[in-house]
Amino acid sequence: MAKVYPQTATCSTYITSRRETFTIWMKSLVVHGNGCTVFDSNGEIVYRIDNYDKKCSNEVYLMDRQGKVLFTIQRKKLRVFGRWDGYKRSASKVNKEKPWFQVRKNFNVFEENLTCQVTVGYTKAKACCYRMEGLAGKLAFKIIDSDGDLIAEAKLFLSDMAKVHPLSPISSSSSSSERETFTIWMKSLVLRGNGCTVYNSNGEIVYRIDNYDSKCSNEVYLMNLSGKVLCTILRKKWASRSWDGHKCNGPPKVKNEKPWFQVRKNCKTLKGGDSAYLAMVGCDRAQSSCYRIEGSPSKSAFKIMDSEQGLVAEVMRKQSSSGVMLGDDVLSLVVEPHIDHSLIMALVAVYGLIGHKM
Repeated sequence: MAKVYPQTATCSTYITSRRETFTIWMKSLVVHGNGCTVFDSNGEIVYRIDNYDKKCSNEVYLMDRQGKVLFTIQRKKLRVFGRWDGYKRSASKVNKEKPWFQVRKNFNVFEENLTCQVTVGYTKAKACCYRMEGLAGKLAFKIIDSDGDLIAEAKLFLSDMAKVHPLSPISSSSSSSERETFTIWMKSLVLRGNGCTVYNSNGEIVYRIDNYDSKCSNEVYLMNLSGKVLCTILRKKWASRSWDGHKCNGPPKVKNEKPWFQVRKNCKTLKGGDSAYLAMVGCDRAQSSCYRIEGSPSKSAFKIMDSEQGLVAEVMRKQSSSGVMLGDDVLSLVVEPHIDHSLIMALVAVYGLIGHKM
């Protein structure tokens, strides 16, 4: 996206009579920029912060989806223990104005929790007080009012799971009579781990890959949500662009077993510099199926074609319902009817490993 300049502030007070849940994605709508994007429960973008190439900026704009300023947040200079002021204006109008809210960091060497005092209101007589509490270095925190009641709580969307060891594989050949759309998030369920997480159209996790601290590993497990192995993917030795997929758990059982599928690079280069990879599915050549993966490993988008050049599946950058392109780590996978979803996901994983995406 081009750089979006903040526009005139609008009067926006988002209050409802029931509890609301928002998803905060700690990514800017501006590619490679710092900031965050906030979605409501319907998946619509409601708030955004775009700091571009700056991190921990002294001046931040909270905007709506169109880029109109709702608040200007400024860090006060020479405040050792931390203080931020919030204004219902753009930066050019706040110099002579009292802040709408102030946040002060509490300092106590004997307290493990990180706490901040929030004062909302122009005058002390009409001001409201809140308290922000959280552990230092953690993303989760709570906002509590002066009576000790919980006002809001922020926590990880996906909890920090313990390391999951692959379990015995299950027989899974899921397909549908209708076209299916999945969302691929190029993040592992394990905090700070490499891998990916796949959601169906209902927002439920259906597949996952957890490589932990390894990237472009020679051995990868495609699992369901419970950690049961659906496919073991192995890189062939002495062949950087050749991969085997096995319907079993780990290398000890697959040494003398024919792979479920094999992926190798086609020597020919397609128009536009794209590469093609051939995927042979089936242990018996007489009954095997052939697929072709076409795309550039340096890009996220690619297609999977059958032997008759029919489209089987396609991966592309995901767009929100309002047409906003999300980050390059959020992809959309469309699978045609009567195609094994686990097979397609395994091929998607191989392509991601070839392109050093996970």
